[in-house]
Amino acid sequence: MSDLKTRNLPFFTVSDALLVAVGTSLLFFLFFPAPLGIPRHVFALTWSSIFLEALSFMLIGSIVSGVVEAFVPSGIIERLVLGNRFAVVAGSASMGMFFPVCECAIVPVARRLLKKGVPLSAGIAFMLAVPIVNPVVIWSTSVAYQGEWSVVLTRLLIGFGIACTAAMIMGRAFSDKKALLSSVYPAKKQKACSHNHDHKHEHNHSHHHDHKHDHGPGCSHTHHVIHSEPHKTGMFGSRVISSLQHARDDFFDVAPFLVIGTLIAAIIRSSIPTSVIEHLAQSPVLETGSMMFLAFALNLCSEADAFIAASFTGIITLTGQMAFMVLGPMLDIKLLLMYRSVFRAKFIVVLASVVVVLVFSVIMFIRYLNGAGGL
Repeated sequence: MSDLKTRNLPFFTVSDALLVAVGTSLLFFLFFPAPLGIPRHVFALTWSSIFLEALSFMLIGSIVSGVVEAFVPSGIIERLVLGNRFAVVAGSASMGMFFPVCECAIVPVARRLLKKGVPLSAGIAFMLAVPIVNPVVIWSTSVAYQGEWSVVLTRLLIGFGIACTAAMIMGRAFSDKKALLSSVYPAKKQKACSHNHDHKHEHNHSHHHDHKHDHGPGCSHTHHVIHSEPHKTGMFGSRVISSLQHARDDFFDVAPFLVIGTLIAAIIRSSIPTSVIEHLAQSPVLETGSMMFLAFALNLCSEADAFIAASFTGIITLTGQMAFMVLGPMLDIKLLLMYRSVFRAKFIVVLASVVVVLVFSVIMFIRYLNGAGGL
């Protein structure tokens, strides 16, 4: 948990964040000309309809993320993943059903799990699948597509399958040592230590504890490890405040990407002639590649990207929209930067390539089976 006391920002609740976002959009409409000569009212209606609907789900996702951070002990997630002996990859990917956060919050969690000793393939599956396989994303996708549950289920199955496949490929191609940064890998090696250790834990209260851990015979020396972490059993009110603070942080971190994404989507929707996009849609390769690139460049939150994809209904085929919704939560510009806190550069390049190839191949295969690009 980050040290919120070191921040110089005033305390904002999530409702304040919502007002700031809406106020900014109104100022934009009032004082800035519409881009590319688009009539102001056309652009304003297009953007606001996409932005405000997606914003509500991003707000829900931020609140849920804050609640999970403040009230759910990390040990619960770790025990569930570590306890899956027979289907660890599928089990890890399925954790999204109980961990409703977007890709922005999942990378630090995956990093912590890998440091705790979770297998590399399980960590990858968890990291790639959770932003798609979670209740908030399922709900937002159903609303964006007006209750078309076939679209929701297709996104869920494709995302789950690609996450598991990529995880198994990367787990077989890379060892933990070659995949993880040195700051992540050594913590996993501690499990193999065969020494006796004396650990002194100092907590933020008036006493301390000396724990002796027997890790096996043959050790002739002693290690002392001092922890200065406060107990996490604070007052309920403090946890509520903490959850709102984390929700605020998540909201402000992701909101700029949502604003930019909805702006670009509105510009495309309002300015590009329908004939150009229809011509693009006639080429399955160009359409799929373009939508995948758009997902990579927009950096959208998985709790809101379905609204952007759905805005292309009638112009881009459903398989093209699906390429957008599957790739974005797994790979975009911000995620590449966040992956650098966990993995080595070579591993990231290979992982990104594997994900792109899998998404493109699956989407093209579905389009081939359906002929016209429907699902």
